[in-house]
Amino acid sequence: MSEILLCILLLQLSVAALQGLNSRSNNQPFPFEKMTITAFIPVVGLVIPYLGFLFPKKEGEGDLADVFDHNSEDIKNDIRYERNVEIDKEINLVPVEEALLLNNNAVKRRLIMDTAKEEAYDYISFLKLAMADSDMETSHYAASIVMEINRKLQTLIQKSSAEYEKNKEDKENLARYAELVGRYYKSGLLDDINQSRYGRLFSKLIGELILGNYYSETLFRDKIETDFAIRDYSDIVFWIEKYREYYPESEAPHLLMMKYYYLTNNFQGIQSVLVAISNSHVNLTRYGNEIVKFWSERQRNQER
Repeated sequence: MSEILLCILLLQLSVAALQGLNSRSNNQPFPFEKMTITAFIPVVGLVIPYLGFLFPKKEGEGDLADVFDHNSEDIKNDIRYERNVEIDKEINLVPVEEALLLNNNAVKRRLIMDTAKEEAYDYISFLKLAMADSDMETSHYAASIVMEINRKLQTLIQKSSAEYEKNKEDKENLARYAELVGRYYKSGLLDDINQSRYGRLFSKLIGELILGNYYSETLFRDKIETDFAIRDYSDIVFWIEKYREYYPESEAPHLLMMKYYYLTNNFQGIQSVLVAISNSHVNLTRYGNEIVKFWSERQRNQER
């Protein structure tokens, strides 16, 4: 009988020791009460510590999975989400100049690095300003990300160009190619020579889309405004007339024609557009009305 009791005592001591080791390995409070009961109350001492109503879990006890009801990946995602919210607040809601001026160097560096985890292209204006920041690490981080954006865009354009050359009849390939070239052209990353080069390519690709019956008002405006920007007026009247043909009730082609006449110092042409608008069913917006009013008053003043 004594041998049986000795075996039970040894078992209980072993279980108590395991309780202590388990709490230490899980960074939990040392279970002194449970260990004492397990070790020194014969037989039932093995059961009592696991009766929940006698030893309810204290607030804050347990591992992260118990407290947050998340696994480790969930917690990482929560942290990542909060960081994304912070960068949106800092960059999108606050003017980019203030995001750089009002924050200390550590915060600025974090903002720059966070853009690398997002669609960095959306933050080019911020990154370009950051490149001139007085903090060398901030400017270096920003320059590195801008270089990576530039590299990725060039790679995508080269790939899209190759796909387009294989099958020029595929309008989806052409549209994708034009979209990428337009994105690069509008990025602000190009020097004057490449700005003109990509502008001409963008204009050419849009023209192909429109002539292939793949068109919209946005494409017409992009085509014509790009030609204005690169100062290529050779076919601009043709494209404005085609725009007006496709969208006869839109004010945009009329206003673009006025812009063309203004840039070429053809004020009689502006007058002809004013007459055409007054004799048409064009839907003028507030902006359109202001332009028409300005030139109409100027014309009247010249006639006096």
